[in-house]
Amino acid sequence: MNAPVLLLSGVTRRRRHRRDSPPVADVSLEVAAGEIAALVGPHGSGKTTLLGIAAGLLARDAGAVTVAGVPAGTPAARAALGYAPEAPIFPPTLSVREVLGYFARFHAAGTGRRGLVAAALERAGLEGAAERRAGGLPLPVARRLALAQAALGHRRVLLLDETLSGVDAVGRRAMCERVRELAARGVAVLLASSDLAAVEQLAARVLVMRDGRIVRAAPTAALLGERVLEILLDAPPAAPPPGFRITPYTVFRPTSGRAARRRRSRCAARTGSPCAPRECARAAWRTRCSTPCTTVRVDALSDASYVSAVPLSLHNTLTRRLEPFQSLAPPRVTLYTCGPTVWNYAHIGNFRTFLFEDLLRRYLEYSGYDVFHIMNLTDVDDRTIKAAREAGKRLADHTEPFVQAFFEDRDYLRIKPASVYPRATQAIPAMIQLVARLLERGVAYKSEDGSVYFALTKFPTYGRLSQLDRREIKVGARVSSDEYAKDDPSDFALWKKADGEDEAVGAAWDAPFGRGRPGWHLECSAMSLDEIGRRFGVQTLDIHCGAVDLIFPHHEDEIAQSEAATGELFARYWLHGEFLNVGGTKMSKRFGNFLTARDLREQGVDAAAVRLLFSQTQYRKALDFSDEALAAAGQGVKRLGEFRDRLARASGPARPDGRLATLAAKFETDFRAALDDDLNAPRACAALFELVHEGNGALDTGAAGGAVARDALDRAMTVLDVLPTPKVVDPALARWVAERIAARDKARKAKDFKEADRIRADLKARGVEIEDTPSGTKWRVV
Repeated sequence: MNAPVLLLSGVTRRRRHRRDSPPVADVSLEVAAGEIAALVGPHGSGKTTLLGIAAGLLARDAGAVTVAGVPAGTPAARAALGYAPEAPIFPPTLSVREVLGYFARFHAAGTGRRGLVAAALERAGLEGAAERRAGGLPLPVARRLALAQAALGHRRVLLLDETLSGVDAVGRRAMCERVRELAARGVAVLLASSDLAAVEQLAARVLVMRDGRIVRAAPTAALLGERVLEILLDAPPAAPPPGFRITPYTVFRPTSGRAARRRRSRCAARTGSPCAPRECARAAWRTRCSTPCTTVRVDALSDASYVSAVPLSLHNTLTRRLEPFQSLAPPRVTLYTCGPTVWNYAHIGNFRTFLFEDLLRRYLEYSGYDVFHIMNLTDVDDRTIKAAREAGKRLADHTEPFVQAFFEDRDYLRIKPASVYPRATQAIPAMIQLVARLLERGVAYKSEDGSVYFALTKFPTYGRLSQLDRREIKVGARVSSDEYAKDDPSDFALWKKADGEDEAVGAAWDAPFGRGRPGWHLECSAMSLDEIGRRFGVQTLDIHCGAVDLIFPHHEDEIAQSEAATGELFARYWLHGEFLNVGGTKMSKRFGNFLTARDLREQGVDAAAVRLLFSQTQYRKALDFSDEALAAAGQGVKRLGEFRDRLARASGPARPDGRLATLAAKFETDFRAALDDDLNAPRACAALFELVHEGNGALDTGAAGGAVARDALDRAMTVLDVLPTPKVVDPALARWVAERIAARDKARKAKDFKEADRIRADLKARGVEIEDTPSGTKWRVV
């Protein structure tokens, strides 16, 4: 037996939170040079977690991992270890050849790099797909590309997470041959697979995992003979092995005199149809249940699961295409949104972007996702420093009031608070670490002026988000300003040497490469990578959002510095909101045509009117703001409130066969279809007001199903939130109104309609609106 190259000793990782990856407990294993071992076990047993720990991507709470004699996660270990994840992600606009070239730069240079790529294409059988775009590759081709990428360079250890699953027989045979070839060269291979054929063809030894522990290790032939693997991989044999009995769709194993039954799948519970185990094993995403017998998608993580309807499609700025959304680790979604620069009050043009991001987050949660939302607060950059100096204050003293003002405006506009609000000045250690990593990798350099710059020529895919013509890049030119034009792409500042102005306002920090402060573009990368790395052990965001004016240079620079540092895709989906215009011109402090949220609040504008106005234009289209449009939205909000009140007063049981219930079902279908189509809020609003129109007609005829319609409306309001803000009624006013209504009722009974109309006019003059109903007169403050 060869010496172990991969060694895990007493590895333990506890579950950080309910949605975290399955835990592992006191796992020890070793894989020798040239050996192929397989991890098998039911879903949620901890196989993927264990591979992530071995790859240095997930933190462990106890134990040790060594790769070729060095601790996992160190540069030497990363160079010796290749890892192919279950869901491989590559820059979608790059070709297969460019993807391999990108990763090959960590292993070779010049002609050596080209040779490495050519060999990888040949060995993986990808020559015919070399010029295809990596986005949208069929699963078998994507997994062959993942294997090719993981095997680049002089690897000593190869970790494969379901790389051989979901591949046809021809593709599996070719990939198995490639893995055997690597093992013959002395590479230690550890694979996790739910594909029985792949395990049987490749692995000499099998490690069985249950509940985060290795419960058995044996030669593959022995476990196949006992048919244990067939049970574990959801492929029931014709006859049960000793100690097992099989019912049509469930496997039982007696334990201490009691039979422990595996929990029934969610699709069986929802549809009454049993889950087909073989179909689950071949599903595009391998979950506890994901079979064609259901009309909804069911994705499960361990014992937590969620259900969502037709997949949401989003317009990805990176590809300029509408793409079905699928998160990295459902139901979790990591969402990063660029927050305000707190040098002044945020105007409603800024809040148009924040409200579109609020709609996205609310709809993801409505669809069953668990959203972890990060919004940064930029409290150090060129503008904040200049504003603090002009105000004669320290930086923190100048920015803090604007931070609090932003939170007040956020609450006024009913924007859900983000999960975390990292501030740039509180994340300086993460920024210093990121700059050091870029310097170490040779994609950044310290200039003669003492600042650190990112070298654009060292990042060959720079410009793909903004579709920049790389011929425009000025080799060797540098720009220190935070903002610059797209026609002037130059090496940008990561770390700016401190000057007298920085020191005066307290915006300078010590770093190994010199005292200074971060560049604006560095801040978002450092804060987002730090948050998702510490919390989830990943380096790729699901969604990154912002306004269109951030595409270049800010988001372009974020991609460059993040991917150069991690070697992984920075964000899978990029969403950008258009401007809010006034008279055809972008609202901006620069142009002096701005209005703040606090201005609207002081004018008594209902936040629901602002939300409805912004929802009536799709987020990727410019919106022209006017007082007339805002007033019209206010009238729409009033109609919605009146309809909601009528539904609340509608009597009768919640009959699902009533006219209102039918209208509610149609509304919910149209509402979801609209928002699934790239958050088409105007179509969703149209469906909403159609429900109001048709629903009022049904209420006039006394139709049943009012409670069902009310519940449907309330569910939609968790996304749009455009019902009127409830008025706070003064007790004295309430007593006066009650007296006036009683007097009016008395006048009506006496047929003194002139007096009744006069009392109605008095009420209206005090802002009180009344409605006569069969159950009496209702009133509200408008």
